[in-house]
Amino acid sequence: MKTILIHSLIALSLSAFSSADDDISLNQCPPAVQDMIQKNLRSGKLDDIERKHYGNRSIYVAEIDLPGRDDDNDLELHIAEDGGMLKLIEDINVKDTPSAVTDALRSFGGKVDDIDRVEVDGQVTYHAEIDRENDHDLDVVVAADGKIIRETRDDD
Repeated sequence: MKTILIHSLIALSLSAFSSADDDISLNQCPPAVQDMIQKNLRSGKLDDIERKHYGNRSIYVAEIDLPGRDDDNDLELHIAEDGGMLKLIEDINVKDTPSAVTDALRSFGGKVDDIDRVEVDGQVTYHAEIDRENDHDLDVVVAADGKIIRETRDDD
């Protein structure tokens, strides 16, 4: 009896971990998620949708290639099952950031390698990777007003 109980518990725990994220098509998304993706395409091409499982909830992550850009996944949308936008991440150029953000990033020295505009609940932050020749590279998060929110050493 104990053996059956132990095997049942192991099988149950493995099934909880085996529900990996799913790559899905637009028509497999709930209608509200489909609508949110369509509203944010910006004439771009939908590249990929992934359904991520968190307990009994799912979040849909859509990657969109925007026109006129060379980078992959120019726009990433994190959408709740009810169609609510949880997070929007957009790869941008430094020249497209507010001057306060540009000034804050320059204060670290080095070269801005990558910058993302991140919007969560109407709050915008800028996440930048800064390559520095004679020092550790940095990952920096800056508010739209130029206030440095977080700076971490990038040891990659």
